[in-house]
Amino acid sequence: MKEINLIALVLSFITPYALSSFQATKVAQGLGIPWGIEVYDKDHFIVTSRSGSVNLVNLKSAKVISSDLSEQLNIHSSGQGGLLDIIKRADLKDKNVFYLTYSERLESGEYATSLARLDWPLNSSPTATHLFRSRSNNRNRHHYGSRLAFDELGHLFMSIGDRGERQKVQIKSNHHGKVLRFVLKGNKVKSHEIWSYGHRNPQGLYYDGSLKKLYLHEHGPRGGDELNLIERGQNYGWPIVSQGKEYSKEAFVGVRSKKEIVNHIVVYIPSIAPSDMQIYKGSKHKLLKNKILIGSMKLKHISVVDPDSFQVKKILDQGKFRVRSLQVLGDDIFFATDSGILYRVE
Repeated sequence: MKEINLIALVLSFITPYALSSFQATKVAQGLGIPWGIEVYDKDHFIVTSRSGSVNLVNLKSAKVISSDLSEQLNIHSSGQGGLLDIIKRADLKDKNVFYLTYSERLESGEYATSLARLDWPLNSSPTATHLFRSRSNNRNRHHYGSRLAFDELGHLFMSIGDRGERQKVQIKSNHHGKVLRFVLKGNKVKSHEIWSYGHRNPQGLYYDGSLKKLYLHEHGPRGGDELNLIERGQNYGWPIVSQGKEYSKEAFVGVRSKKEIVNHIVVYIPSIAPSDMQIYKGSKHKLLKNKILIGSMKLKHISVVDPDSFQVKKILDQGKFRVRSLQVLGDDIFFATDSGILYRVE
């Protein structure tokens, strides 16, 4: 196992870029609580709303066409659950195939993080098909995860939260606090495996195809949000190892490090409540080129991480934007907030 050095970063020492260098321009609104953003074509995004709808957003006219998937997928929109992430499958000739994660309501009265396929041909209505239900079901309505990422071979990665049952995370017979890797065949899941485990509530996942690296960030407890570099079969510690404290007392959760537990590459103390994650490879914003961008819901900014030095800075730090989701299209960076507004970074 490749050792990853422990790097603790306290936010009071993080230096922001000049705030005047970055502004936000409103692109569209009326998106509910947006969770995921994916490119439909050069003029449109699909934005998922936690309430259960997919929204086709025209980036030029700001027109939004919404379609509710709640009944098609039995989406449970309550607590932290609902319709979650979306990603396009780029290796198919049909370029209008996407995958979704969502909190599914089961007949037992329990809920689970599940995976679906979305087909949305041009000028037609979207059709969603359930593909996979994780073994994370319980009656809790929080810590679903969940984000999606594809690698260059077409494998699909899916993150799942601990579902409020931390005692199950280190057990490999379930999917609590795991990252799964799927092999897809046609419109079905051919197989899946647990790719990594020991996660609390991972809500950021990004595969860098040029470097063949899978990045994940997750919410810590009270303090201790983490950015991790994910390696196959490795244990990322929760709840044995953590940098955060219990909500009910000052005691830390577990220990700070342990042999055979992969250390984080960045930790945020205090917590920033991280949301989505992208890597910017455009040319418009030179200071951000090849940097990891992470939305902050609690401290309301975009965290900027250098993937080589792990130095952390931040932009749009005016306390205005509770950033829920991010997307990069060409040279432009977009983000959506919990107020249902889509912005472009200028």
